[in-house]
Amino acid sequence: MKPSKGLLVPVFLVMCASMAHATLQVTYVIDGGAVVLCGSTASNPPNFAATTSCSLGSPGPGVLSITNLSGSSSQFLTSELAGTSLRIDNQTALSHTIAIAVSSTGFLTPNAPPSPSIMVLSHIGGSVASGVAGSSLSFQSCVDPANGLLSVTSPASTGAVCPVGSIKTPVQGESISTAGSFSSDASASITSLGPAAFSINEILTIVLAPGETLNFSSSTTLTPVPEPMSIALLGGVLLLTAGALRRKGNQAS
Repeated sequence: MKPSKGLLVPVFLVMCASMAHATLQVTYVIDGGAVVLCGSTASNPPNFAATTSCSLGSPGPGVLSITNLSGSSSQFLTSELAGTSLRIDNQTALSHTIAIAVSSTGFLTPNAPPSPSIMVLSHIGGSVASGVAGSSLSFQSCVDPANGLLSVTSPASTGAVCPVGSIKTPVQGESISTAGSFSSDASASITSLGPAAFSINEILTIVLAPGETLNFSSSTTLTPVPEPMSIALLGGVLLLTAGALRRKGNQAS
């Protein structure tokens, strides 16, 4: 018996997905110096889950140190890129600028269409130990339909720039000159993305005054926005279910 064309199509798509791959990369630059490749790793379908991390020095007098600067990526119903650092500590006598780029290629979902649109949710949060005047942080997320891998540049006067043609969230700025926690959220909407692979990128620029210590956690999540008809159908199902439960309860009583 010959296999039907209808069966060959999904098999072909699965084979193509199995050949796809993605790269997760974290780079940083300190004070406009050389670009440092913190970590780079490949990930494979179906979930493209990957992590990479590095550290610089150890906290102590006269040292600028970075503890566990990391990036992670995953793809399920949503796609997510995240960056973290357990501690960035400036115990030198000078302010320092640290530019960081977290980038991952090869995302395949969600797509618009079939979703009417995709919501890009960008988050940055963390805590500041001392609250030294002159410290600041900026953060931005962007989605590149051309699937480009982003790296910081040297000299890093602007840290990094989203690839041309990217969908960007607004730049999120934090003074981080007051001790305590900080948190900021931003969003953007995408009406056309896929089915070709795309990348998600995060850009951080941190100015750390002498004696300041901070940690941060960032995330960029792409979530499909359901069609209005799907929402209406779900609402109808919920109403019918609630009505059936009420009738069953009345009969039992």
